[in-house]
Amino acid sequence: MKRSLSLLAIALLALPATGCWEQFGEEPPPPPLDDDDDNFGDDDDSADDDDAIDDDDSADDDDAVDDDDSAPPECAPAATMTCGNVLVGNNSQAGSTNLIEDYGCSALVHDAPEFAYEWLAEETGEVAVRISGLTQDLDLYVLAAGVGGACEPGSCVGASTSASPNEEVIFEAVGGNAYHFVVDGYGGGISDYTIELDCDPSGGDDDDSSADDDDSSADDDDSSADDDDDATPDCGQPPSIVPTVTVTDAAGIPATEFSAGNPVTVTLSLENVGGGTQTEVYGSSCLFQWSVWDSGGVPMNAGPSCLAIPTIVDFVCAAPPVVDAYPVDAVEGIAGAPLPSGAYELRVDTYWFGVQVFALTVP
Repeated sequence: MKRSLSLLAIALLALPATGCWEQFGEEPPPPPLDDDDDNFGDDDDSADDDDAIDDDDSADDDDAVDDDDSAPPECAPAATMTCGNVLVGNNSQAGSTNLIEDYGCSALVHDAPEFAYEWLAEETGEVAVRISGLTQDLDLYVLAAGVGGACEPGSCVGASTSASPNEEVIFEAVGGNAYHFVVDGYGGGISDYTIELDCDPSGGDDDDSSADDDDSSADDDDSSADDDDDATPDCGQPPSIVPTVTVTDAAGIPATEFSAGNPVTVTLSLENVGGGTQTEVYGSSCLFQWSVWDSGGVPMNAGPSCLAIPTIVDFVCAAPPVVDAYPVDAVEGIAGAPLPSGAYELRVDTYWFGVQVFALTVP
């Protein structure tokens, strides 16, 4: 297992939490542990700072939002994928970069080149992206595109970071949203690979019979490997936590519009699709935090009030997902007035597992 955290160390580092966020007049709920400036609270400025959010400058700064004196590195997608694509690549091939070391849903440091792909989801549904045939330790990350389609390592939807020759991330794509698939090397790893985008991973024969089986030899549900027949997973593998965030209306249908009195519901589902047990400690009762920002990068309202009680969560192999959900209403938190018509950005910070960004509009 690449990433571990002892319960004793976790318990010592757990922080208390408060109600609403700093920019709305009260103390912010902290992230689970140390602030890494990817969350929306826990400002570590030392003096004379007028910032509202996430500023780690040392002195005399008047900026309003997310100023750390340097722009975070961005991925540079060099190829496009579509559903059903099977491509051959190498993380050091032409078009690769060596800019990204850290991702929002992993504690690992990647010191090798990365190669990024972009994909636009045409429909909402479960999607699987896989890399295979690895001869070195490569990891796979799925990122939600930011404003303007930016490829942001902090906006992590899911990751696969085992040391096996195959990696797979299954996530819930939202129609109309853009995503980036990044193949990065751990421990200096550089390798050829095959990458595949499967937009219908649940399809095929699930009856364990030999007749009418349209699965390929690599994904045969009658074999012990890559089996889709709901067999018990191999819990001897390292843990791999997959976050799934959905934004739905009152009927549970994926939504991209909201208004005062007609909120959307943000739901976070965290599932250990790997093995073993991974334990995380949160500084409050909330497993995620959200905020709504306008097109100019100004925060308009913030997420739920969280009880100031440390919360220990065990993500257990083969157990049901851990779920948390909150409504998001189109009411400006600062003035308590409805948000005007326009385009907004909903940022969902899943703490340990990265930030996901959704485009919303108020009609």
